Amino acid sequence: MRIDKNALIMSDGQTIMLPKHAVASRVALWRVPTMYRSNGLFVSITIPGTPEQIPACNLADCTLLGELDYPADAGAVLDRARAQRLATARAAVDAAARALVAHISSTEQQTWPTQLAEAQLVNSWRDIPDRLPPPSYYPLLALMATQRGYGESVFQLADRVIAAAGQYTAAAGPLVAWGQRTERALNAAQTMAELNAISLTPPAQSPASAPEPVASQQ
Repeated sequence: MRIDKNALIMSDGQTIMLPKHAVASRVALWRVPTMYRSNGLFVSITIPGTPEQIPACNLADCTLLGELDYPADAGAVLDRARAQRLATARAAVDAAARALVAHISSTEQQTWPTQLAEAQLVNSWRDIPDRLPPPSYYPLLALMATQRGYGESVFQLADRVIAAAGQYTAAAGPLVAWGQRTERALNAAQTMAELNAISLTPPAQSPASAPEPVASQQ
C-alpha cells in the first residue's frame, strides 16, 4: 500500500481518503471483523505525542496490514499558520488599543457609549436651548455636569464628550485600519513565505495621539 497526498491506496487499488493534518503522523491499516467495521478495515492515524490508535475490539481477531508515514499536508500547515498569525494580529490590535486608553479608568470607559449618545442628544438642542428636554433624557451628563465641580453647563460637557470621542476615533482608527488590512493580507497569502512576510506589528502610537479623559477636562 502507499499514500498519495491524502489518499491511502491499497495493493488491490482500493482507496481510503485520509483527513488532512498540519503535522506528520503515522498511518496504520488493520483488517478487523466486519461486525466492528462493515468494510473489514480500520485505519488509524497517530500524531506524535498522542496515544497510538488501535481497533477497539479483540486484537486477536485483528491483523495489522501495514504502517506508513503520513506527511503533513501543506495546505493544512498553511491554514494552521494563518490562524495563528491572525490571532497574533488581533491580539496586537487589542493590546495597542488597551495601551491607548491605559490612563483612563475602565469605569469611565464603560460609560463612553452612554456619554456620547447623551451628548449627541444634548447637542441637537443647541440652537434652541430653552426647549432642551428635562435631565431625565440625559441623566448621566446631567449628573456629571452638576457633580464634577467645574461649574459647566450640560452643553459645555457635551462638547467635551464629543471632542473626546473624536480624539479616540482619530487614535483608534489607524489601529482598526491596520488590523483589517493585515487580516486581508493574511487571508490572501498563498504560501508560507507570503504569510511570514506580513508584519504583525501595528503602527506606533505617539503619546499625543492618546485621547484625553473627559474626567480631566474642564
